[in-house]
Amino acid sequence: MTDNQSNQLEQLIAEAELRRLTTNYAIATDALGSGDPDRQSSGRALYHEVFAPDARISAGESEEYIGPDAWADYVGTALETFSTTQHLVGTIDIELTGKDTARIATYLSATHEYEPRGTLWIVLGTYDDEAALTPSGWRITKRHLTMTSSEERAHDAASTNQT
Repeated sequence: MTDNQSNQLEQLIAEAELRRLTTNYAIATDALGSGDPDRQSSGRALYHEVFAPDARISAGESEEYIGPDAWADYVGTALETFSTTQHLVGTIDIELTGKDTARIATYLSATHEYEPRGTLWIVLGTYDDEAALTPSGWRITKRHLTMTSSEERAHDAASTNQT
């Protein structure tokens, strides 16, 4: 394998690991909002695999929270209002800014249900992240969620019929 091929392989591996961070974040967030103590515990643990211990995390105009536990507390409280949530990540743009640093921009669509078959709150936005390669692997060191739009809507009765 040439040096160029080796560098390309390292870059592909780093990009795959960075994509997994943002996917794991969505999984952890929905677990934290589930209301199930076991899932909430696994969501909190997964945040520790996503964020550096001193990560700075914020959303919209929220204050900045330091570390995965502080963010998990905030998210858990914020999602108590909903019976279920689903955070979907789509476009993930990764830029390796150095040997051990990266920037990630991730588009998201998050659906929050107030009560079963009730009103939905749908949010579109972008996570803007900074990440670093740590002894434990890649971790997000800074995250900010910018909401680009949101709407509330009722379930469509026709779409709730199951055959």
